[in-house]
This record gives sequence, structure tokens and C-alpha cells, in this order.
Amino acid sequence: MTKNISTENREFLSRIEADISQRFLIASFFLLVMLILKFGLKFPLPTPIFYLVSLIVLFSIPVALFFEKFKEKNFNLSINCYFLCFFIDLILLTAIVYFVGGITWIIPGIYLFYTINSFWLFPTKQA
Repeated sequence: MTKNISTENREFLSRIEADISQRFLIASFFLLVMLILKFGLKFPLPTPIFYLVSLIVLFSIPVALFFEKFKEKNFNLSINCYFLCFFIDLILLTAIVYFVGGITWIIPGIYLFYTINSFWLFPTKQA
């Protein structure tokens, strides 16, 4: 029984590790798109959006460092900590949806993609 749990945790760890390796690039691209919309196309976006997206970008760096340090020592701690970080990112995205104006724009599509992404990253009880 413990062998199955260990194998399952290793499978989730490899998925989470792949997500972490892409997280900084995706969040940076999200910030770049916001800057292009605001300054390039003169789209009226509230300033707090840039702070929230910057927090997502900056938050991805310590998450990657923590996960790299503790992934081999304690599988459950690593998965649970990444779940907490994922949840904090989801709260920040909820605030971004609020500032953008709700469901009438493309940001809720990103929010939906982000939440659906959790189903393949985490064990069933967390997803």
C-alpha cells in the first residue's frame, strides 16, 4: 500500500515540477500582455492589475526554490505547499478578474484554465 502511495506521489511531483518550470514564463508573458494592452493599445486597465500580476511573477521564484529543495525529502509536504501556493495564485487571479470587470473579458477564461489545470496536477482530494 505504501509503495502505491509513494509511486502516486512521485507521479504528482513530476507533474508539479513540470508546472513549476513553466510558471515563471507564463506569468511573465501574462504581465507582458497586460503592459502591451495598457501602453501599446491604450486599453483602460486598472493599475492594481499590474501589482497583482507582478506578485504572481515574483511569487513563482521562491516557490520554485522551495520545491526544488524539499521535493525529495518529503513528498506530502511538497505537494501540500505547492497546493497552498496554487491557491494563493487563484486568489490573486480572482482579484484580477474583479479589477478587470468580471466575466465580460478574457481574463475569466484564463481563470477557468488555471482551475482546470489543478485536476491533473494534484491528488483527487486537493483537486
